[in-house]
Amino acid sequence: GELRDLETIQLALTAAETGHLVFGTLHTNSAPASITRIIDVFPPSQQEQIRAQLATTLRCVLTQNLFKRVDETGRIAAFEMMICNTAIKNLIRENKLFQIQNVMQTARNEGMIIMENYIRSLVNEKKISVEYLNWEINLKVKGYSLIELITVIGIISITTSLILLNSSNQSKPVNLLKMAEQT
Repeated sequence: GELRDLETIQLALTAAETGHLVFGTLHTNSAPASITRIIDVFPPSQQEQIRAQLATTLRCVLTQNLFKRVDETGRIAAFEMMICNTAIKNLIRENKLFQIQNVMQTARNEGMIIMENYIRSLVNEKKISVEYLNWEINLKVKGYSLIELITVIGIISITTSLILLNSSNQSKPVNLLKMAEQT
């Protein structure tokens, strides 16, 4: 379900710590933003504990954006995939979330995908407009609201991130990207 409040997030973390496989969604635009959102829900006095719990239970974050296609009618998804390897877990534990994007960039061979790179590949394949390459920069630099940005370059949906939590190292890996492409 959607992880929108402290109680729901705490329940998800507790369930994951007891060996349950937990899928949750957040409206965030990147894997690091998802982690920040979860941590920031809690009061400052609990955030260190929550970072430790996340570092132990978080398995991956899959973020998607839907874009208007230029090659045919409809939409196409662009993805970001963060798999919680040892480096990511240490960054979460040490509250160095700003470095996660760099680790993701260097760990592509582990299956990590950066949103910007995925968008670039869709542009190169002529599936979406080149304007999408700078959609996040346009939002920040030009001061567009999300509604204005939708009008300016046609973003179709708000970004959603899928969070996978589980404390068991026994569970089989799940190919979330393949699951997302099939929906």
